[in-house]
Amino acid sequence: MTPHIGHSHPSDHISLKIAHTLEAIWFLRNEVFHNNVQEANLAKIISSLEVRVAEAVGDVGCKEVSNCERQLCWKKPPPGFIKLNVDSAVSQVSTSIAVMARNEAGGIVKALARTLPKCEPIVAEAAAIVWALNLAMEEKFQDIVIEGDAKLCFDAINGDVQNCHWNAKTLLDNAVELKAYFANCCFC
Repeated sequence: MTPHIGHSHPSDHISLKIAHTLEAIWFLRNEVFHNNVQEANLAKIISSLEVRVAEAVGDVGCKEVSNCERQLCWKKPPPGFIKLNVDSAVSQVSTSIAVMARNEAGGIVKALARTLPKCEPIVAEAAAIVWALNLAMEEKFQDIVIEGDAKLCFDAINGDVQNCHWNAKTLLDNAVELKAYFANCCFC
C-alpha cells in the first residue's frame, strides 16, 4: 500500500497542486466553452482549489467555502472500506477517465488515469465506474464505496434504469454484475 501522501516527499505536494490547478483550469474552460459561462467567480474557484489540495495532502479536514452553503469535503469511507472516486473528461478528440482509491484514514492506495477514444460523457462516466470495479477486484478489495458525480449512472446501478442512457446501459449492467464480487459494495 502507498503511504498517505501527507507523509511523502514535498515534490509530491507540488505535483498534486499542479494537477488540481490544471483540473480547475480545465473545468473553467469547459464551463466557458460548453455552458457559455460569461463570468467566473475566481475567489470561489481558488478557495475550492485550496481545499482540494489541502485534503489531498492531508493537511486539513473540511473547510467552509465563502458564499457556499455546503462544505467541500472528501468524506472518509467506513472503517475497513476502500473508497474509489471516479471521474471522466471528454475533449474534442479523446476521453480521459480516472480512479483514486483511498483507505479509511484518507491515505491514497491507488491513483490511475487512462485515455480512451472519444465518447459521450455518460459513457465515459460508466467506463470509469466499471474500471474502478475491475481495479478493486485486481487489488482484492472486499469492502468498497464507489463515488463520483455521475448521478444518472449511479441511479441506474442502484435500480433506477428508467433514466439510463442506452449508450451506457451495457457498461452499467456490467457494473451491477461486478458488484456481486465484493463483500460490500455501494455506489454514491
